[in-house]
Amino acid sequence: MTTNSYVAKVIQEIIKKIKTVSDVTKYMGNRIYPAYISTIQDVTYPAISINVLPSEGKSIDDAGMQTIDMDIDFWFKSGIDANSHTWDNVMECKQAVLNELHNNGGWDNIVGINVLMMDSISDGPQAFEQDTKIMRYQLRFRTRGTLQ
Repeated sequence: MTTNSYVAKVIQEIIKKIKTVSDVTKYMGNRIYPAYISTIQDVTYPAISINVLPSEGKSIDDAGMQTIDMDIDFWFKSGIDANSHTWDNVMECKQAVLNELHNNGGWDNIVGINVLMMDSISDGPQAFEQDTKIMRYQLRFRTRGTLQ
């Protein structure tokens, strides 16, 4: 099993699951990026970015189990124009993703992975970038599983 293949498939499945949550898609549409937001050109807000943390996706035992820690960041524009949002909007979206992914496992589908565990290991912090008027909230998840 190759680590990169497992990581890519887990991210693909997470994006697929998030896109089924109406409390997320009403804000995000399809703007869920498999990379940190600063690496994406011409970002439209609101958006979600999924960033695998360094040195993750490593094998944890002889049975080929893999573990990945990742940040799922929520990015919303603040202000007074029609494209602006509030912290309540950010928290609604964050909670919907948390409800969908936390303690979720047993994924067995066409992408060829079996995620045995998906747990939230950190909720927050929230941040506000004054110069760009961007609100950011972070969830950190840990997954464990195998390729099928």
